[in-house]
Order: sequence, then C-alpha cells, then structure tokens
Amino acid sequence: MKKLLLSLAIIIGFFALPHSAGAQTFPPLPLVYGSSPFQDSLWAFDTTGSAYTVKVRMGPTLPGFTITGMNGLAFDPCGLKTYIILKVSGVTGRVLATIDLKTGVCTQIGNLGDKFSSITFDRTGQLYGVTGNGATVPETFFSIDKTTAATTMLTALGNGADGEVICYNYYDNMIYHWSGNGTLVYEKFSLTPPYTITGISGALGLSETFGALYLSPNRFLHSNISSAFHYLDTLGVYGGLLATNPDDIRGLVFPPAFAINTDTICAKESITVAATGLYLHKAYYYWGDGNGDTIVNGGATHQYNSFGNFTITVLLDDGYCTPDTAYTVNIRVNPLPNVGLSGNTSLCPGGSLLLTGSSGGTSQWYFNGILIPGASSHTYLADSAGTYNMTKTNTNGCVDSAALSLIVVDVTNPVVNLGPDTVICAGILLDAQNTGSSFSWNDLSTSQGLYADTTSLYWVVVTDTNGCTANDSVNVTVNPLPVVTYVELLDTVCLNAGDLTLTAGSPAGGVYTGTGVLNDTFNTITGGTGPNLITYTYTDGNGCVNSDASVIVVNALPEVAYVELQDTVCINEGNITLTAGTPTGGTYSGAGVTGSTFNTTTAGIGTFTITYNYTDGYGCSNSVTSQITVDPCSGIRENAATLRDYEVFPNPSTGIFNLQSVSGNGREVNISVYNSIGKLVYEALTNAAITGIDLRNLADGIYTISLRSAQSNKVIKVLKQQ
Repeated sequence: MKKLLLSLAIIIGFFALPHSAGAQTFPPLPLVYGSSPFQDSLWAFDTTGSAYTVKVRMGPTLPGFTITGMNGLAFDPCGLKTYIILKVSGVTGRVLATIDLKTGVCTQIGNLGDKFSSITFDRTGQLYGVTGNGATVPETFFSIDKTTAATTMLTALGNGADGEVICYNYYDNMIYHWSGNGTLVYEKFSLTPPYTITGISGALGLSETFGALYLSPNRFLHSNISSAFHYLDTLGVYGGLLATNPDDIRGLVFPPAFAINTDTICAKESITVAATGLYLHKAYYYWGDGNGDTIVNGGATHQYNSFGNFTITVLLDDGYCTPDTAYTVNIRVNPLPNVGLSGNTSLCPGGSLLLTGSSGGTSQWYFNGILIPGASSHTYLADSAGTYNMTKTNTNGCVDSAALSLIVVDVTNPVVNLGPDTVICAGILLDAQNTGSSFSWNDLSTSQGLYADTTSLYWVVVTDTNGCTANDSVNVTVNPLPVVTYVELLDTVCLNAGDLTLTAGSPAGGVYTGTGVLNDTFNTITGGTGPNLITYTYTDGNGCVNSDASVIVVNALPEVAYVELQDTVCINEGNITLTAGTPTGGTYSGAGVTGSTFNTTTAGIGTFTITYNYTDGYGCSNSVTSQITVDPCSGIRENAATLRDYEVFPNPSTGIFNLQSVSGNGREVNISVYNSIGKLVYEALTNAAITGIDLRNLADGIYTISLRSAQSNKVIKVLKQQ
C-alpha cells in the first residue's frame, strides 16, 4: 500500500512541477539530481541554504524504448557526463546510458547483462557498479567499461539484504557501501585486491539506503527509502533531517553548472561566469581574447578591453584526468564610442576657446566634473579656465568619456621687443623672439627674424602658440659699407720665394691679415704650402667696415731623388752613364759631367759630387747630390778591365736582375751579393754570357754585387724596389 500511495503522490506531483530546466538563471542553481527506481522521473533539488527543494522533475527518454525506472546515477569527473542505469520495458538486465540533465534525453551505451543497483566513478574516470539481491550474480562489485558497458567482476560483497548502494570517496580513494533494510550495513573497502572490507559503526538505525553523494572528505548526502535527505559522515553519524522528498531518490549527482550574468556588454566592462558543483574540480576560464584564469571551486569575472564576438570556454580538471571542456558560451562586446577632444586650451585675456569633441551619438559636456546644462553638442565655446570633459553614448548604448580632459588655463600675451631706434652700417637682423610663434612683418614676411638693410620703420605682429598676439616697431637708419677691392697679382709662388710685397688694396689705408702676413708683406715659408687667404680690411669715416680677400697659392718644391749606384769606378773606364734621378727630366752637373755621363779621365782620381736638379711645371726647382769615387785600380783592380764589359739590368728592379757580358764572351765569374750592412745574402758561379740574379725574397733597398774572376773583380750597386 505504501508503494501505491507513493506512486500516486509522484504522479500528482509530476503535473505540478516543471519538466525541464527552462531558461538560464544567474547565478546557476546548485542542483542535485536524483532518479526514481519505481517511476520514469528525474528530479532536481535546489541545495541553496541546504533546503533541498524540488526545482525540476522530468521524464527521461531513450529513443525507441520505454523507461520504467532508473536505479542509479554517476557523474564522470573526466568526461564530464552523467551516466544512468535504466530499467527498459522488454529488455532483460539493465541498460547503461548517458543522460542530458537539461533535456532528459538518454543515449544508450550497452546492456550491463544483469540487474545493477548502483554505479559510481573514481577520480580517474573509471566506472564501478554493484548488483542487487535480485541479480543473477547478486551483491557483487564490478568494474564497468563506460564506452561499451562491458563488466568485470572484482569481488563479492554479500553483507546485508536490499539496497546495495556504493559511492566513491575522493579523499581516501575508497568505495563506501550500504546494504540491508531492517539491519543496515555500512562499510568501506579499497579499490585494490583483495578489496579488504572495513565495517563502520555509528547511528545506523535509519531505513534502507537508496542513494549517496560524496560532498567532502568526511561527508555524504544520504537518501533513503523513507524519501528523506540526511548528511552522513564517514564514521556513521547522521545529521538532522534536511528534506522529505516526493519520491524515493535512487542515485545522486551534483554536476558542475555555469551561467553568465549577460551575453552583451560594452568594452571595458566585465562579464561574470558563475559556477556551482565545482567541489571536485579546478576550473580554467578562457575568455576568447587571449586571456585566461585558473579558479579553484568557483566562478570568475573578466574585463574585455576590446570589442567583438568572443567565445568563453571553461575546462575542468580534477587533478587526475586530462582537462575537458565543461561549458562554452558566446558573448558580444560592443565598442565604446570614440570620444576625442581637441582645441586650444590657453585662454587669452578677454577671449574664448572653441572646444571640439568627436561627432556622432549623443554628447554631454562637463566643467570641473559638473554637468553643463544644455551643452549637448559635440562643440563647446569655453570662456573660463578649468577642466572640460565630454561623455558620448553610441547607438549600442555604450558610454565613454574622453581619456584626457581639456584643461583650459589663463595665459598672457607674448612680449615683443625689437629694441630702440638705431643707426647701423649695411644692415641689422631684427629678432621678434618668441620661437615657435607665427610672425607677420611689414613686408609680409613670416619668419622670426627680418634683415633690415634700408632706412625705414619696421614692425611685426607676433601670434604665439596659444593664439595670443603682441606687436612692436623700430626705426632703422642704414649707412652703406665702403667698397673695398683687393686682387693679389702674385697668385702662385714657390715655397722658397721668401718675403713678397702684397698688391695694394683700394681704398688705400686698409690692413692686411692672414697666415704669413706682416704689414704689407707675405712670407711663403711662414704661410706654408697650399692656398693662403689674404684679407684686406678698410674702415671708413662712419666706422663702417668692409673687406675683400685674395688667395696666394704656395707650391711645394718638387721631391728629387738621386743615388749614384756606381759609387766607385776605375780611372780607365772612361764615360759611364749616371744612375737615373727622379723625377726624370732633370739635369746633372759636376766635374767630369756632360749631359748624363761622367768621364773618369776628365775628372781624374778622387771623390766627386754629382748634383741632380729638377724643375717642375710651376717653375719650382730642387736638387740632390751623390758622389762618385775614381780609383786608380792598382793591384788586383788594375785588371778590372777584364770584367769591364759586364753590366746589370734592369736597375732598379723589383727583384730579378740580369748580369750580362756586353761583348757576349762569358768567363768564369764568382757572384756575391751583400746588403747595406755587408751581410752576404746571395752567391753563385757563372760562365754564361747572361745570368739571372733573383733577389725577390729580399727586402727593398740598395745591394752590392761583387764580381770576381781569376784576373780581376768589379763592384756594381743595384736598387731593389717594388
């Protein structure tokens, strides 16, 4: 009779309650869901204030089947889905399905193959179940594949009769088990073999357990056959009665729920996502604008600084599973109006300023933070110093004010002083000061300065950056500069020219200045080579000064080099060709010299100085000397004539020298080459008419080639240079 009356009450209540969750509420209701084992009803209880009042009742559906009852519910902390055990008309055993708690629509996974009375998930997402007394394999604990409904027996329980409810404790990683009716069994066991069972004592006098929900490390929400909710701790102590339900509630879940306070905001405003049921999870909030937050067991608030369409995504993580998406929602963030202000902010004495804000939408001006009545145009004429701002509302209803206020300040007019009336020579630069201002002179020029070079009244109007103006004027009398002429006729001279009298300047009586100048003379040595500027300055009777200038170019003396390589010759050698001087084209002079040859006989025995002189294109000359010693060549050198026809060419050379007998008659000759300090650097023996001497591996410089035969010897100097 009790079950019949209970069923009648449930049917009457079904028509009195809503059948779905309906529109979103904010914040979301903390709803605990439970199923009816005797009817096709799914119940939702509002846990606000622990009242556990009924908010939703619906009849779940399984496409193609009729549901006659529901034995248990369990929430997967990893996949974030709710699983349900269904009694289905015409189907043997129990069906495992998932259920959408908002619509009641179930999706079949598979047949469990026996009569399961309760299911629960551990923290890794593994599903477990227990069979009831009426099952083929009764009161037995199984693991269940949540994707196929395949079961694996783990251990037999066997204590008590009726009930068979299990619930996982996330804190101690153990399964809690309730069984029995008249005598209630309350125990726990681990999830690893041999599944050792530990009995729990306490106030166990309440009636048969129908459902249990883990709430905290030491507390469960407990429902029983008397349609009542109590709190029950892990030691077996019951709390007081929380609520009496309109039905026996089998299986309990408290899934996470989310809601937003609005789906449309303005930029720089915040949106709030409220959450319930997060006591097992950490929530990751991704706001769609590149920002995110990690929140433990709660909702979150985020400010959007840019506008657009954004998708908010919430991922949940229980610390043992890969985070999974629990909630997504699209929102619209409308742009703020563009509130730019412009205008001059410096108020000239007795003036006013036009302040301008961006157009469009509706506007409102403020002065020192106080609304200005009637100032709703995007422009405003300000005549008082202070702080001005404008707010604007766009067509989306979004309001913003200018990021920066316009601060109007009183300023003074610029100060302009062109100086007293003046008499000057040639001209004067008049300066209106006030750099950065704009200028208007009497001749319509607009620069800061004006060059006054004629006798006249000059005036200027100055407008500073504030728009304030001032003016000034001055009389300028201009005396002309004297006309001065100076053209130096000695425009090009040589360095050794010495003191030169400068060409007279006009008018007479002026002063010469410049490097190397003394009074009216110029010294080439003191002036130095290159262009020398000479200035002639004249002062007239009015004290007006003018000058003219001319340039004297002082050319350097040419660089002349001459080293006579044949520094020692025999008296009987006659005419010898002198070593070439540089630059080429110069002249030789000295005893025994004719043209570029030196006659040993004419010169006689002794040491003679040969001078090489060169004159460049500017007529500047320079010279250098070298010496030749004429030796009587007595003893071994008396027979030097036997090697007289040997010559070396080219000389100078880059390193390869050729020793050649002019007569073409070779003889046995020892060749020795010495450097400038007398060190032997090369040696060879030849009897050829022409022999190569390779000095390329030696440094540049003058080398002495010594030739020795059985009858005589000869010395020739050569120059190696790159």
